[in-house]
Amino acid sequence: MKVTVSPNVIFQELDEKLVLLNLETEEYYGLDAVGGRMWKLLETHSDSELATHQLCEMYNVSFDRANADIRSLISKLSEAKLLNVVVE
Repeated sequence: MKVTVSPNVIFQELDEKLVLLNLETEEYYGLDAVGGRMWKLLETHSDSELATHQLCEMYNVSFDRANADIRSLISKLSEAKLLNVVVE
């Protein structure tokens, strides 16, 4: 699955958290350190599988666990119009 950051979103790292603002809806969202790391991996690579593999290495978790967490985050962020999803 490929993802892109919505063009209406700005984000800023604050301490160990990430704050996302949807300029279209004027709603903001906060991600903890792990969620912020996932966001950065998705933003950098645009590929959920590659991001999942890197998350496994960073946190020493199974692929299935990391994949479930990444997919859950993608689902929530795409519902909030923060990410655009392209299913291949």
